[in-house]
Amino acid sequence: MSFPYDDLADLIDRATQFAEGGATVAARMRLAEARQLINDGLRAAEEQPARRVYLDCEFLPALTTTGGFVSIGLTDGQGRDWYAVNAEMDFAAVMANPFQRQHIVPLLPLDASGALDVSHPDVKSLSQIRDEVTAYFDTESGTVLYAYYGSNDLMRLHSLWNHDWGVMPGVVPRWLDDLKALAVRAGNPPMPPQTTGIHHALHDARHNRVMHEVLLSLGHG
Repeated sequence: MSFPYDDLADLIDRATQFAEGGATVAARMRLAEARQLINDGLRAAEEQPARRVYLDCEFLPALTTTGGFVSIGLTDGQGRDWYAVNAEMDFAAVMANPFQRQHIVPLLPLDASGALDVSHPDVKSLSQIRDEVTAYFDTESGTVLYAYYGSNDLMRLHSLWNHDWGVMPGVVPRWLDDLKALAVRAGNPPMPPQTTGIHHALHDARHNRVMHEVLLSLGHG
């Protein structure tokens, strides 16, 4: 946020210097008002730090379309959770993958036959997931997104809008801070083990927050 503000402040400074000799009183007042708005914006940004959000997605690696998008979990620094399972995933392809079948499918809502329980409230259409993800990120403060080995997670998030940034709402983060990269820069400190819910997107997202808290306590992150 500081980069565009700094650029605009410099532009107004230059305009003020250029106009000092011949600007009307009204023009000088307009420049002073613009400068005040910038200062107010910078103070507001300092008083309201960016919201930290932690992401995890479960997915079928070989299927990079939304058919391979299994589930998504989000949580933030205040513990606000959101979770969804993709009702439109290619469940047959997911079941055909041994790792998915053994580690991920048992954590999904299933009916008595072992099929995806599309009546479960966590199982949502892609349209509903898009709307709810947008609402989750739509806050007054900016957002910094974190994930662990997060390049695939970010790609899956963006796949909800077919990777079209012109269509994807502006509140959805375009980039993230990778917790593994932050950990390496911190000297790879030991992290608390995740004891439950491994490969459940929301549980994994919550553990991302735990790891980040460790890094923050060490002065990194």
